[in-house]
Amino acid sequence: MVNPRPFPRAASFAAIFHLFDRFDESWLRQRVWGPMQTLLTVFAMMEPGRASSYQWACMQAHSWASKRFGWGKEPVPSGLNRARNRVKESDCTLLLAGARTMAEGKLRQVKRLVCGLLPVAIDGSILHMPRSQELLREFGVPTDRLGTALCHYPQAMLVTAWDVVRRIPIAWTLGAHTVGEREALLGLLDDLAKNALLILDRGYPSDVVFARILDSGRHFVVRMVTADGAAWQEVRDFLASGKKDAVVPVEVGHGETKRVVRLRMVLRTFGRGRPHKHQRRETMVVITSILDQTLTARDLCRLYGERWGIETIYREMKAIAVIEQWHGRSVKLVRQELILLLVWFCFAAMFAAAAEKHRPTSASPGTWRANTRRVFEAIHATIDAIIPRETGMIDSATEISRRADASIRAMCRWLLKRRPGRTYARDPQHPYAREITRK
Repeated sequence: MVNPRPFPRAASFAAIFHLFDRFDESWLRQRVWGPMQTLLTVFAMMEPGRASSYQWACMQAHSWASKRFGWGKEPVPSGLNRARNRVKESDCTLLLAGARTMAEGKLRQVKRLVCGLLPVAIDGSILHMPRSQELLREFGVPTDRLGTALCHYPQAMLVTAWDVVRRIPIAWTLGAHTVGEREALLGLLDDLAKNALLILDRGYPSDVVFARILDSGRHFVVRMVTADGAAWQEVRDFLASGKKDAVVPVEVGHGETKRVVRLRMVLRTFGRGRPHKHQRRETMVVITSILDQTLTARDLCRLYGERWGIETIYREMKAIAVIEQWHGRSVKLVRQELILLLVWFCFAAMFAAAAEKHRPTSASPGTWRANTRRVFEAIHATIDAIIPRETGMIDSATEISRRADASIRAMCRWLLKRRPGRTYARDPQHPYAREITRK
């Protein structure tokens, strides 16, 4: 592999530590932590790919910034538990907003617009919570029609919006498992940019959803259901016409807002050869509010295919970050951990973009991606190198920086070639809460 560009160094990411400097430490006194220490410790605890505990997080935070915080001894886990309950969610949100702004600034050169619009994938996923009385009341447990519980753990519906090109989280909401994804989507609209192009799966199409998106001035690319019993009449008429690309009138809205708008429908065509493992040649119809004919039918289908990036992110959150092994047992602490994990993914977007610049010179952009686990390892090593320099602990800073630079070089070298589609079935990994189909 030829690398024409120099490898990035740990020092080039030094700004990430300053995100923790913006918090007021007015209630900091002996044996009581301030928001900055608390959030940095929880951030260490939520490191993806590492099984952590309160004790390990306290030890890690002490090694990172003990001189900065004035800790003579390693803080005790009971202090962390009290401090977490005193930190406001607005402080966590401020930290996430700063990380997102930093990632957007680092990745401003990444090509991301389609007809002047920002592609944003939105999807939901079920998260399983610890069994506590507060979480049971907040999220509930799925039951059958007789009211019998179907699983042991409470379940919550997480719906997130991501810039799938740069892999940056934009907005999120966490609610009970009974909250529909459409309802959650409508609640996220105000948090999205005005030029957002929403990429949605076939569970989202609704005349009300389409009307609300269009009324907000945003656009969408959505896959439609094509089964005879559930397809919209407009979809059935389009398939019966034999066309592969057409602008059709579609009725959207409800009640007084009902109206007819012109939308574009595209039929996906498959290439020759057998499909990949666990894939079928399904009839796929994509509908969009973009009528610009410079986007071909193939371009629209590829744009919809970018939505799979959010499925990969959910897999990384559950398999690598192991988000469902929660440390807190209250709604406040669960939301706190989720926000701090999204901060890790903001940093991962910056590191992954730096690594992907070192793809083989003969390869086109987008054909190689960074190994996510290596990316998180490089972030951890970089923080290890940054904090001693920031806090004046320069005794071992040179050796720590050398190890951090080696981790970044490994991240840049261990790139993965993107597969041409999903080739593995999504098997459940949480046997005590999800139903497993036995073959």
